[in-house]
Amino acid sequence: MFFGLIFIVLTPPGFNADEPNHFFRALQIANGNLFGHPISHDEFSDMVTRPPESFGGSVPRSAGQLFEMSHVFPIDGTMGGGSRTSQIDWKAMGGIPIRSEQMTVGMSNVEIYSPVTYIPTIIAYYVGRLLNLPILAVFYLSKFLNLAVALALSWAAIKIAPRGKWIILMLSILPTTIIQFCSVSADPVTIGLCFLAFSMTLRVALQEAAVQLHQWLALMAVFVGVGLSKPVYILIAGMMVAIPLCNRRARTLKSMASWLSVIVVGGAAAFWWQHVTSSVPPSFQTIEKVHQQYMFLANNPMLGVRTLLYTYLTNFGAPRNFYTTFIGSGVWEHVFLSTLFIYALCGALSLAPLIRDRDESEWTGTRTVRCTFSIGLILLFVVAAAATGVGLYGIWTDPRLVTITGLQGRYFIPFAPLLLVALIPMRARLIEIQTRLRVLTLSISIASLMAMAWLTWKYLWRPPLPLYWS
Repeated sequence: MFFGLIFIVLTPPGFNADEPNHFFRALQIANGNLFGHPISHDEFSDMVTRPPESFGGSVPRSAGQLFEMSHVFPIDGTMGGGSRTSQIDWKAMGGIPIRSEQMTVGMSNVEIYSPVTYIPTIIAYYVGRLLNLPILAVFYLSKFLNLAVALALSWAAIKIAPRGKWIILMLSILPTTIIQFCSVSADPVTIGLCFLAFSMTLRVALQEAAVQLHQWLALMAVFVGVGLSKPVYILIAGMMVAIPLCNRRARTLKSMASWLSVIVVGGAAAFWWQHVTSSVPPSFQTIEKVHQQYMFLANNPMLGVRTLLYTYLTNFGAPRNFYTTFIGSGVWEHVFLSTLFIYALCGALSLAPLIRDRDESEWTGTRTVRCTFSIGLILLFVVAAAATGVGLYGIWTDPRLVTITGLQGRYFIPFAPLLLVALIPMRARLIEIQTRLRVLTLSISIASLMAMAWLTWKYLWRPPLPLYWS
């Protein structure tokens, strides 16, 4: 929470990735418009320097004025060095009221997100209208509520998890994760729900008692939430196979019927939302161009496989951006954590499977079941990574390219527990130095968050030295 508040203070409105469009989308839903539509004139692009879009909807004009006055656009080029933040008139920006006057805004890349992901922002908007707050106050209240909800979901996931508590903790306090948690976007709720779904499934799978009805209903509810947040993350429901595999009392006919119901309802929610938004262009490309991309991929499957392998096994689509956007990046990928901290955090994540809290359950299954469980999690992670890559191939990537465009490491944060929990040893290791491991990993995380906060401040607010001008 402390570092989240620091990043809220350090980052002006709109300076997190896609934050303006996410705020527009939340306000669009709050005003009763669940789906976007083709627009003939993108009024927001008349206010700021950005290409006009052809799909979007209506939002309060005050929201557009907020980002016009924050000087976040254009997002290309240098955004830091005080060149933009020094131009912000905070008094004038704080005086913009929430008006009923609407404007059309293109926001094609966020129209596929459901209301579930924007609940904190929608609440902030209604509170702002009720109390007649300025739009700037609504925006910062949205950031705070997103942070609070994401941390609450992550904390619940840590408390519920029977194994791998430290893994979820370390993933929750990565600089990239904290920055996403305190932004106005779909990621805070989505990441928190995915962590919670993972922990709940793992708890039911590894408990010795029979699965109760309320546990099945809770699993169904959380997977519906995941499916409606981002349909691709419903692949986490593949973990449900671990329940009958590891819990012998979940193999009865009644339990298997409940188990199947959770998978069907969660999957149906994801496929339903994917279907109702199938006509929405998920990127700045037209929906026809996206369909052509997928047809090209279907007709040239080996080219798709080659692109996936080259992307994931060589330079991850960009020589520098994959690991850094997974662990530590901000300000529209303009601020990156230094290589030293990237490697240190990779080491801390590698140590996380070896750390076991006292209240974590012991593994009681056979070695065959344990190996099957771990291999299954790794395969599920590989399938999820491939599905994410295929999706981005169709949405963003030109067929002539050999790497996937738009691939960012933060997309894999919800999937990361699958891989790391699979690496937990069957028997407790390094018991005599558990305290030292906790201190070491936490120290690395805190130092990395401090470094990220300093880099963000330095980039956005500190005037450049004359040396940098030469």
